[in-house]
Amino acid sequence: MPTPSDMRDFDEVLPSLRAARRAGKLVPFLGAGISRPECRGWPDFIQALYREFDESPGTAVRGDDPEGLYRAADRVAAWLRLRSSKDRQDILQQALHARTPPEPPDQAKALAEFVWPLILTTNYDEVVPRAYSQNPAKEKNLSPLLLGRSPEDCAQVVRSLDTLAAPIVWYLQGYVGDSSPSRSLLDEVVIGHQQYQEAINAGTTFRRAFSEIYRRRSLLFIGSGLAESYFVNLISETMFSLGPSTQPHYALFCDADNNGRLDPEFIAVRLGITPVRYGKAHGELPEALRQIASDASTTLHGTRVPGLTSVSYAIPRASMTEISTPTELSTLDVEIRNSRLPTPAERTCVILSVGRDPEGGIFVPACGQQATSFLEAYLGSNNWSTAELVDNPGLPQGRMWRVVSDGKRRSAFLLAGRDVNEKLDRQARSLAAITEATHQALKKVEALGFTKALMGLLAAGPSRTDEPPYCLVAQLSGIRAFAAESRKRGAGLRSVAIHIIDDHAWSALMQGRIPVLDLLTSELARVLVRVRAPGGSVEEFAVSVPHDHTIDDVLRMYRISGKNIEIEARPSPRRGRAEMGSVRVFPGMIIDVFPSPSEGSGNF
Repeated sequence: MPTPSDMRDFDEVLPSLRAARRAGKLVPFLGAGISRPECRGWPDFIQALYREFDESPGTAVRGDDPEGLYRAADRVAAWLRLRSSKDRQDILQQALHARTPPEPPDQAKALAEFVWPLILTTNYDEVVPRAYSQNPAKEKNLSPLLLGRSPEDCAQVVRSLDTLAAPIVWYLQGYVGDSSPSRSLLDEVVIGHQQYQEAINAGTTFRRAFSEIYRRRSLLFIGSGLAESYFVNLISETMFSLGPSTQPHYALFCDADNNGRLDPEFIAVRLGITPVRYGKAHGELPEALRQIASDASTTLHGTRVPGLTSVSYAIPRASMTEISTPTELSTLDVEIRNSRLPTPAERTCVILSVGRDPEGGIFVPACGQQATSFLEAYLGSNNWSTAELVDNPGLPQGRMWRVVSDGKRRSAFLLAGRDVNEKLDRQARSLAAITEATHQALKKVEALGFTKALMGLLAAGPSRTDEPPYCLVAQLSGIRAFAAESRKRGAGLRSVAIHIIDDHAWSALMQGRIPVLDLLTSELARVLVRVRAPGGSVEEFAVSVPHDHTIDDVLRMYRISGKNIEIEARPSPRRGRAEMGSVRVFPGMIIDVFPSPSEGSGNF
């Protein structure tokens, strides 16, 4: 029987886990333990399935006899195939759940307290989606997408490694829950030997996708004994074909897991996974998960966690003579910092993100936490409460205000990333407005003689579902538009720094899912088009187009037209547009096109 000395101690590995988590590379791989005791373990699940058919599995169903379990499971899987989809789902749910509906256990709740870009699971249940839906802070996060083993889903999982996407729970063995994924995953449920063989041998795309995840991310196995030959073979195939992964992988165990089947040496040497002892009993798992994840959000602007705290770029900018003839190229330094905004030095200004409220026929700034906390520290609480907020001339009313205190114009500005219109619409939030507002604000502070601008991360508004990473993309696009304009001879604005304390945005940046240099310099935006046929098949195209192109412009490139189609775009730069086709593209946009359910087809 293995002893604790055969494993790494949790405290010893914790800094590495936190570093991987902070970089967005740590991917939980969930086994049955994450759902216990609300869901049955594998032997009890098979026995419960037999009871649903009024049969007995005999003595084959024992936890210490995996081969007997597979044979017993294969028989009941054959019976399930003959049932309707609704009957299969009901039978599987009844057999799986020790309680109905399952209440997420503490370890699942702890996991759902944090945003994970990707989660892998061999479970069929909806414990994790339910834990996210019950999270009191769920409004801060997008609900995870539930994906399976289809080629389309596998492509979406792999694409998420390099692009901004909603969090994903990848169900590797099917899903029987009531939470609705993009399509039914019931037919992907793997129980018997035949189904395992089909999944691992016929699923070439799935195997390639799993291999990509295994080699590019650090997997954290939770609630899994790593004893299933199905996934041992998947991992072994990857290592045999491409060699050991350069990314470290980890598996969490406690002393109670030492049941005679756990082999830490095999896990470490043959699978390349570091076994980690987190405590004596399973009840210590929730706290271990919180220790891994919470540090990433509570000390982003501290110094306790090693890692990058800033990234810098130098982008070209043309300089003009008095007669507007290009004479030389200068550079604009762009820095993204993982810290709070500092007090501005000489010829440096601070640009803070605010909302806006209608008042007396005009817009006034609505200061949130970013602006309020900075200005209270910058001016002092008393001076901030009596400060004037003055509209900047030359910009649309409700776009930008300058802070005036004690009769002095301060080096602090308030910027509203809202659509400018003639209506007093405080809800006019959009990503496109962030790009426009950033461009306009930088032109204004340059004209006022500042040489350096410090910006907080602009927000599109609390009622939008856009994640902070998309807001950062929009802000960088605004800096690109500003740098593309030639400046007059003179000092001009030489440096722009964006200060980020949001965990999600910084992790996406560290993962490489935000192509910063391309956003700062390229005249083209990369977009993905997915055409969904009536039968459910999907064809994908990727294209780079000028930033002023509309969705219709993109679709015309593929001869897609007609009034009988529906268009969805994510993220949508503008909210509430009746005609999606007239919306301008946004970097990283995904455009879904499908036939209108009430009409005939357009041209595909």
